Amino acid sequence: MILNLIILLFQIIILFCFSYFRNGGYDSAPLIGKFCGTDIPTEIPSQANQMYVRFVSDFSRSMTGFEIQWDSTTQGINIQKILIILYFFNSYFYIYLSSGCGSSITAVTGDIISPNYPEPYAANADCYWKIAVAAGSLVQIIIVDLDLEHHEKCRYDFIEIYEGINHLTNGRRYCGITYPKLIQSKSNQMTIRFRSDYSNTGRGFHLKYETRMYYMYY
Repeated sequence: MILNLIILLFQIIILFCFSYFRNGGYDSAPLIGKFCGTDIPTEIPSQANQMYVRFVSDFSRSMTGFEIQWDSTTQGINIQKILIILYFFNSYFYIYLSSGCGSSITAVTGDIISPNYPEPYAANADCYWKIAVAAGSLVQIIIVDLDLEHHEKCRYDFIEIYEGINHLTNGRRYCGITYPKLIQSKSNQMTIRFRSDYSNTGRGFHLKYETRMYYMYY
């Protein structure tokens, strides 16, 4: 699976603002290009299923900015939906794009959606999202939407939320349309598994996660 960014509009001050595009989902991934002004390709393809986009502006002059669309392609099929994780740091913002079935995530906050959400998800999926935030922090999951095939014991289609990313413990399984609003980890690592069988699909799911500080009281 690869990602392709389509540049619809790009107007950034040459001296003080710029955008980085990297071939991968992290800030040290191979650099595709650094752009400013109006000089940028109309399309920026990746060679991976993740891209890292960083935009930097200063405190002074501004211009129109940019408008970018994207698509992802796997085995010749265009996938219309993609996960966006967006967070801010001073005058910077970073966009973490991850399409498809599962990912490893280290951003402080973000969203996780089932493939093709809110359209019906595919059959026979088995996806893992591994979240690892800063040591000493906790992960809080907010279930925004959940619509999976119902079963009393969630044996067919389900999401399962675990503590840890390598040694998985305390798995909690959810399906149908009944779920808790908040789930909080006991450490800085969580894994989310999505499993679907060969029949009966639903809208899928939309989860948000946030980083919370861990306080120890004496």
